Amino acid sequence: MKLSWCGHSSFKLTLNSEVLFIDPVRSNKLLNTYLDQTEKADVVLVTHNHWDHCDADAIAQLSKETTRFLVPEETMDVLVNGFTFYVHSMADLKKLLQQVEIVEPGIQKKLKNNTITVFSASEGVSFLITGEVKILFMGDSTVTEAMLETRAHYVVCPYWALKEKKEQAKIATFPDTTKIIVCHHHTINYGLPHFYLDEKSFEILFKKGLNIIRLDEQKEITLH
Repeated sequence: MKLSWCGHSSFKLTLNSEVLFIDPVRSNKLLNTYLDQTEKADVVLVTHNHWDHCDADAIAQLSKETTRFLVPEETMDVLVNGFTFYVHSMADLKKLLQQVEIVEPGIQKKLKNNTITVFSASEGVSFLITGEVKILFMGDSTVTEAMLETRAHYVVCPYWALKEKKEQAKIATFPDTTKIIVCHHHTINYGLPHFYLDEKSFEILFKKGLNIIRLDEQKEITLH
């Protein structure tokens, strides 16, 4: 299982022969996101309908005829409207929308050798992917009891949650072996200021006693 951070809250996850993208967005200098337009996805997961998580153009670029789009109901207006800029006819639009699978908390979806479980979140949904290891993508959410009960090996957590004492306390109740991957930020000082995470802020995070992994944009790591 290999994970690449494409910037902000966008990730690429490679599971043996399957390629998943989570909350993919187009290349954006101010978000410091990157999307390789030659990439194709087997599965695209979208957590909620915020502009920095749900990008119809990016999803359309990643699609092939067999790509599955697993999305909550709230994203459909964004996706349908956005897809109209990508297709050439109503027939094309209907064909693309046939690849959409609406998900809600409690649903499980099977992949070739892995399982996706959908959880309730404070914004949209969160996804737990279970295979060789368990990795939880929180999206834009606070921590819930159901998330804690997953005992995930990796938790992809938004930076804003780690800044709040109440959320820090919840996250600290994951098993000691759980690794926290920080997202929903960038490290460039010329980007959107409210998402900027500087070196001093990272140092403060590391002192919280959490098992934090700091990823670099576009760098791939192996999860084991």
